[in-house]
Amino acid sequence: MSPRPNSVGAAFLQGHSRADEAFYRAAAAHLYDLVTVTDRHGLVIFMGGAVSSILGGRSHDHLARRLLDIIHPDDRAQVEQHFQILARSDATTLVPPIEYRMATAAGGYRWIESVTRNLLDDPAVNGFVFIGRDVSARKQAEAALRDSQIRLDMTMWATQIGFWELDVNTDQTMWLNNWCEVLRIDPCDGNDHVDRWDARIHPDDLAAARGAFTAHMNGVNSYYEAEYRILDRDGAWRWIRERGRVSERDAEGRAQRMIGTCMDINVRRAAEDALRTCQAALQAMAATVPECLLQLDTLLIVRSASRPLGGLSPEALVGKPLGELVGHDERTTLTQVLMKVVNDLRAADFALRVGGPAQPAMRARATPIIVANRATGVAVSVACGAPVSVGPPR
Repeated sequence: MSPRPNSVGAAFLQGHSRADEAFYRAAAAHLYDLVTVTDRHGLVIFMGGAVSSILGGRSHDHLARRLLDIIHPDDRAQVEQHFQILARSDATTLVPPIEYRMATAAGGYRWIESVTRNLLDDPAVNGFVFIGRDVSARKQAEAALRDSQIRLDMTMWATQIGFWELDVNTDQTMWLNNWCEVLRIDPCDGNDHVDRWDARIHPDDLAAARGAFTAHMNGVNSYYEAEYRILDRDGAWRWIRERGRVSERDAEGRAQRMIGTCMDINVRRAAEDALRTCQAALQAMAATVPECLLQLDTLLIVRSASRPLGGLSPEALVGKPLGELVGHDERTTLTQVLMKVVNDLRAADFALRVGGPAQPAMRARATPIIVANRATGVAVSVACGAPVSVGPPR
């Protein structure tokens, strides 16, 4: 006797006698695949294999039903089109596999990938054969990967961060998005990336950036981070912040692969430069007036001082609560005056005795520092000249 095929799918593809039908049905019951046969109208005339493990229920529950009726509504059109393709083919035609969702006994759906064949002309089968495998886990993984990619793309877009990967052995860099193109920076992708990229870094920033990079590559630091200016395609210097980490090392600890990010910080650095310029101008202006100018936060702690006060240098005044400069008996009154300035957003004049009640009173004025309609601090000017008579604060 000739050897029998070892799967129902092979039996349908090769043909078999009705005398072997019991054998094939028994074999089908132990398959990991779902074997479905429909007539030319799409009615199920046989379902075997892993029916209970994939769909639940029993094989004969689906007999005489249209296959399309147990297919997900969103997939029916393509399955119906697949039937049309099968009808135009024959047993020798290799039809591409098809993926679709089938309803389960529990009310859900499972993804099935099927190879199909038209065996209408085979008297032993007389139908369209679908041999399907459950690929739900793979489809879920693909969906999760797509979601992760979408989130990554949105993150890169929203944060305007450039992502790169460096193969240390080949010195070849691959950018994962178009960050360089957006900022008109030569991406220097491909081979010899590091040297070509370093050649575009501002000479004043190169040593620090290269030192930080080398230290991390050698395992001295746990990550690489540097801020530097780089020359763009328009010939302008643009500040960027780069961070990276070695993601793979060999057995001897040598870096093999590195991933990292670049962020455009040009606006931030320009704002910092403008702030430093403004602060320098304000300090110069404060030095030209005879009063001592103090900046307090909302806790009434000195954050800056233009001149010495009460025998303390400007540096010694910073970090001290203003109340510590007066006597114990006057601290409550001083605090009340200044907090009223903070809460009412209105300036107030008052007398300040630095060093205690035995010291002469100096004329002072407190003005709220207002940002977005709220006080973020208090500016206090203290006339360090002739003493004044003490009266109630105004």
